[in-house]
Amino acid sequence: MLISPDIPSQGVKSIFKKVLDYSCKSGGSVKKFEYLGQRKLAYKIGKYSRARCYVMHFQAKPFNIPSLTSYLKINDGIVRSLITIANDIPEGPSFLKLEYNESGQQNDTDYAKVVDGFNG
Repeated sequence: MLISPDIPSQGVKSIFKKVLDYSCKSGGSVKKFEYLGQRKLAYKIGKYSRARCYVMHFQAKPFNIPSLTSYLKINDGIVRSLITIANDIPEGPSFLKLEYNESGQQNDTDYAKVVDGFNG
């Protein structure tokens, strides 16, 4: 999920609380949540050339997905989103989260969770 860099952190929290509500309805659960940092986009999306990047792995009932998709599309703070089906959730940090310094060494970066009370 790509979120506008113009949204204040309190707005980001409210977006994720709403996404958590949709995904956890009727017995769903969040399995993994990662903040990948603010990144330069490969191409402009609307007026944005940078966005905050997040990955959320969740389990939800199929009938909850259309309402979540609808929310993701109509929210102005969400630049782009994609929901896919995954059979397995990889352990450890996402390969997208791994960053390397100029000498090719992997940086040990620990990003803070944005949503209060998340127990992933």
